[in-house]
Amino acid sequence: INAKVYGRAKYFFSIYKKMQKKKLDFDQVYDLIAIRIITKTIPDCYGALGVVHDLWKPQPKRFKDYISVPKSNGYQSLHTTVMSTYGKLIEVQIRTEEMHNGAEYGIAAHWRYQGSQRDKIFEKRIGWLKQMLEWKMHSDDAKDFVETLKIDLFQDEIVVFTPKGDPITLTVKSTPVDFAYMVHSNIGDHCSQAKVNGKIVPLDYRLKSGDIIEIIIRKNAIPSRQWLNFVKTNKAKSKIRSALNISSEDDPKKGLKGPREVSEAELLRYIRVQGKKAPVKLSKCCSPKRGDNIRGFFTKDKRITIHKVDCPNIYSLNPEKEASVSWMKEEIVNQATCVILVEDVVGVLADIMNRIAALKMNITSVHSKNKRERVLVKVKVQINDEDDIKALKDSLKKIKGIVDLKVNK
Repeated sequence: INAKVYGRAKYFFSIYKKMQKKKLDFDQVYDLIAIRIITKTIPDCYGALGVVHDLWKPQPKRFKDYISVPKSNGYQSLHTTVMSTYGKLIEVQIRTEEMHNGAEYGIAAHWRYQGSQRDKIFEKRIGWLKQMLEWKMHSDDAKDFVETLKIDLFQDEIVVFTPKGDPITLTVKSTPVDFAYMVHSNIGDHCSQAKVNGKIVPLDYRLKSGDIIEIIIRKNAIPSRQWLNFVKTNKAKSKIRSALNISSEDDPKKGLKGPREVSEAELLRYIRVQGKKAPVKLSKCCSPKRGDNIRGFFTKDKRITIHKVDCPNIYSLNPEKEASVSWMKEEIVNQATCVILVEDVVGVLADIMNRIAALKMNITSVHSKNKRERVLVKVKVQINDEDDIKALKDSLKKIKGIVDLKVNK
């Protein structure tokens, strides 16, 4: 094999920085001694790898093929760690001259190549710079941009595949949404479902190296603000913010700046369940608001989760578990206030809550106040009719140590 071999020992300060950054013990730093092999061609790289592994025993899980699956910044090389004959670990990097020039000189190295080959390499590497410029445009300050760039440059990566076998490099803990945006912005914007290794998974599923991902799109699907809570790649975050016209300083958990948002407890007062009754909760994936078209589905914990009708996650739910739900008009929402005076004993408040929950009624507020050796509990409960009030009274009367009970509509 026509190749050049170089060796180096890691400097003390470099060892210290690596130990600090990755929180490693000294024994976990495997590249104290490193060998770099520079070949003429890619087949020679793999040939050199075979020679190295014949000479020394390779270490499990310490081989990385960045030639067939380059890093997102264009870096290419073979990395392997072997145990030498004198009991020391050695890191070996194997690459071609072109790859070495790219690693040493970056994008400027493309001028060394000729014709169409030069153009293809240039376009691939300039694409990464364009992506950085796009992040800068969507960052409101230099600190935000630097943090974004640090994550992309230094974060560990995984490699997943399209159904056709094309490799896609992503940040560790990336999701199907990150994958969709990495393939194409339009696929990300219209993503509604995802399959990993042939099985439908939630959009916030954490991908692992080797997964095969298929994205199912719908023309009328749009990005959800909640995606910002779980996507990992900066490309996905940038595209979602752009599609929803959100600035980077807005906190996706708090919503856009503006009027106070209505609490979940308030919203639940306006939801009517027809048929089988059960406790109701709002889905976190699409955060329905009053007036949105909604659908409800029974969950494993025997609750009804409310989704927007255009929520992408609906299509992964069992249609047989759907419940009939709708918004009530404000003027016909009924609420009962229960005022309960009971002996102050351990577990009395839990007993009250459990009895109301057993009646499948939504509790909108709870207040309690100690009165000597007794407790005054005021509970507001959403009801439908007079029958609910009667059932509520009959159940609460059975509380051990009850002194007085009033239920007012």
